[in-house]
Amino acid sequence: MTDKSPIGQDIPEAVHEILPAAAPGLRVPPRAAPSVAARWNHDFRLFFTARTVAPFGDGMVAVALAAGLLGAGRPASSVGHALGAWMGPIAAFVLFAVPGISRLRRIRSESWPDPCEG
Repeated sequence: MTDKSPIGQDIPEAVHEILPAAAPGLRVPPRAAPSVAARWNHDFRLFFTARTVAPFGDGMVAVALAAGLLGAGRPASSVGHALGAWMGPIAAFVLFAVPGISRLRRIRSESWPDPCEG
């Protein structure tokens, strides 16, 4: 059983202006999924390796900081102060910048309407 209706007849006209449609009645075959070898190209391998190794480096900061300070003869309290100074800007960013960015995103979405909506 074949469908004789044109493709995309229920899509609003504004979308057709943004995304030009194919000839009426023409069916576009779905694209085949890329093979595994095509997805793992050189750039993606570098990206994946960097994203995998980065958390290990972040976790080693505390260990290296503690070993370096204690190895230099500093008291154990200096390790706490150093880790607090390292974590302080991150905590401040989470507490103050993230809600500000969220508010900015809401203000921006209210003032600039979506061009695809009517």
